[in-house]
Amino acid sequence: MASSIVLAIVMINMLTDVLRFSGLGIRLGDIVYEVSQGNLIIAGFMVLIFGVLLGTGLPALAIYFVMIVTFQPVFYAFGLPA
Repeated sequence: MASSIVLAIVMINMLTDVLRFSGLGIRLGDIVYEVSQGNLIIAGFMVLIFGVLLGTGLPALAIYFVMIVTFQPVFYAFGLPA
């Protein structure tokens, strides 16, 4: 049980580091913000699609944290509370 938790934490760390250091996380957020043009429903749908693509093969907890790190600034730009 502990090894699966450690594995999930390592996977989260690796994916968030790749997104942060490559700049991909910022670019994905910019893409969502620009394509949706202020429409929250379209932005939510795009985040859903990117979440499926980014989260392939990851446990649910890892996907949740990756999505928070990547797309929380987008929803903050829409005026939603952080």
